[in-house]
Amino acid sequence: MVARTGRLLTAVGAVLGSLVLAHSIVFLVRYGSAYGEELAHNGHDLAWSIAVWASIVLGVGLALAGAIQLVRLARAANRTASIAPKRSPTAAEIGRLDPRAFVRSWLRIGGGLAIAVAILLTTQENIERAGVGLTVPGVGLLVSPEYPWAVPIVVGVGLAVGFVLALFRWRRGVLVARLAAARRAALVGRTSALRPRIPWVEPRHAAIVAHQIAGRAPPAVVAA
Repeated sequence: MVARTGRLLTAVGAVLGSLVLAHSIVFLVRYGSAYGEELAHNGHDLAWSIAVWASIVLGVGLALAGAIQLVRLARAANRTASIAPKRSPTAAEIGRLDPRAFVRSWLRIGGGLAIAVAILLTTQENIERAGVGLTVPGVGLLVSPEYPWAVPIVVGVGLAVGFVLALFRWRRGVLVARLAAARRAALVGRTSALRPRIPWVEPRHAAIVAHQIAGRAPPAVVAA
C-alpha cells in the first residue's frame, strides 16, 4: 500500500511539475518581460498560483524522499555486504548501466509525461481563455500562433523530467539488486557455517563415514 501510494504521488508530482514548467516556458518565450501581465490577462488567477506552489512543494518533497530512500538502500546494502562472504559482484551490483534498457525506460517515461502535459495544458488553456472571453483555439492550441514553440517545449520538458525519473529508477534498481544479493550471500554463509564438516572420503567409504556420524544402530531384539 505504501509503495503504491509513493508511485502515485511520484506520477502526480511529475505530471504537475512538468505542466507548470512547460506552461511557464511557453509564456516566457511568447511574452518575455510581460510574462506576469499576460498570465493575468489570460485568466491565470488564484487557482493557477495554488497549482504552482503545490507543484513546487510536492516536487521538493518527492526529491527529498527519493534521496533519502537511495541513501537508506545504499547503507543497507553496504552493511549487509560487510557480513556476507566475499564473492565476485554481478553487473547489477557493480552498477553497470545498460544503455539500451535505460533509453527505453527514459523514452517511455518522457513520452508519457509529454503526452499527459500536452493534454492537460491544452485543456487548461482552453478553459482559462474561455473564462475571460478570449478565443478558444481548441485541440490545436499548442500549434496555434498564440503558443509558439509549444510542442517542442512540451516534448523537451517531458524528456528532461523523464530522464531524471529514469535515472532514479536505474539507481534504485541497482541498490535493490545489490541488497538482495548481499542478503542471499549472507544467508548462504550462515547456512554453511551451521552444516557439520564431513571429511572427504572415497565412495566406497561413504557408508563407514555415515555410520560414524550417525552412531551405531541399537542392537536387534532376538525373538525368543
